[in-house]
Amino acid sequence: MKNYKNNRIDVIIPAYKAQGTILRTLSSIACQTILADVDVTIVNDCCPNGDYAEYVTMFAPYMNIREIKMPHNGGPGMARQYGIDNTSNQYFTCIDADDTFAGTLALEMLRAGILLEPK
Repeated sequence: MKNYKNNRIDVIIPAYKAQGTILRTLSSIACQTILADVDVTIVNDCCPNGDYAEYVTMFAPYMNIREIKMPHNGGPGMARQYGIDNTSNQYFTCIDADDTFAGTLALEMLRAGILLEPK
């Protein structure tokens, strides 16, 4: 197990043809109470519709967000794992590009250990 020096949370979003739904997902992340401790990674699973740069630009003033691109299309499971392999915070969670967090405390509860143990 890695020796983590932070208490941050990675939110990994596998995305393929998600330009029509990811705005709601990102908006639900932007509402989180501990947003300053959150790093968002959109994992572009070689989407033929282009990238997600406009969403990164849109949300960058409010949260730490980036897009990484898979070397080839692998499906949502591979995209999640690619995201996990390319993040380094103590905690992580994955959310699909068409899902939302139900409340503003979801990530705070995760970090408090209520939902799961650190990676």
